[in-house]
Amino acid sequence: MGVTESVLARVDTTGRIAEVILNRSQKLNALTEAMEQRLFAELRRLAADPDISCIVVRGNGEAFCAGYDIEEHIGAKGQEVPLPRSALEDWVSFRDLLARWVSVRELPIPTIAAIHGYCFGIATVFASLVDLVVIAEDAVWGAAQLRGGGGSTGPVLASLIGQRKAREIEFRAARLSGVDAVNIGWANYAVPCEEVERYARELALDIARTPREALIAKKAAFNRMMDAQGFAASIEDAALVHTILNYSDPVQALRKRVASDGFKGVTDAG
Repeated sequence: MGVTESVLARVDTTGRIAEVILNRSQKLNALTEAMEQRLFAELRRLAADPDISCIVVRGNGEAFCAGYDIEEHIGAKGQEVPLPRSALEDWVSFRDLLARWVSVRELPIPTIAAIHGYCFGIATVFASLVDLVVIAEDAVWGAAQLRGGGGSTGPVLASLIGQRKAREIEFRAARLSGVDAVNIGWANYAVPCEEVERYARELALDIARTPREALIAKKAAFNRMMDAQGFAASIEDAALVHTILNYSDPVQALRKRVASDGFKGVTDAG
């Protein structure tokens, strides 16, 4: 994997924190399958290190993460990626994919997303599953850039911001600012863009002053509370909704439009 399409990791054992950096800035850090695998591998490796008590995830360049690389998952102009052979195969595959993302929540130590620029689709899901969020005031975040399909953003958001706003974001494919994120309870702090990295690091350093054992126990308690409120069941339902939508006529038509006009042509047309 080249350095221009990778996930980097830096460790500060003195402060007991680590930093994971999405490093595909020329594509707004849109995730390929290889990047996704590397991201989870780094998070698991760092979380297992007894000398690390908190992890910050951020993106290089102009964005945190624009979501999945649409060309790899749906297709590029002139080339459509075929669906799985059956709806059952699609459901199992997407359920497994969601389980990988939910595993972020289950990392034993606290995680922080430091968000600037854009944060769409699966990146919004990821940021909803970490423990804390520091976001730029002028950042833009929300549902996937292509309307239709998906279905996982809303259920994950609902556990944080409540049903009303989560439904609006999912139904409208809404875009919100960093200030909005704090006002509705999705993020902890909204700061000027140039302060995001520093603020997230200082927050991580402060968290890491708490004994690692205490952080692990406290985080586990919060996760158990979410599960008691039905979080796991909502994720299972999201996988079913994804498959139903993936095989629907509107989404099939959307896939063909992307193959015909390209991602930018479809998003520009609305």
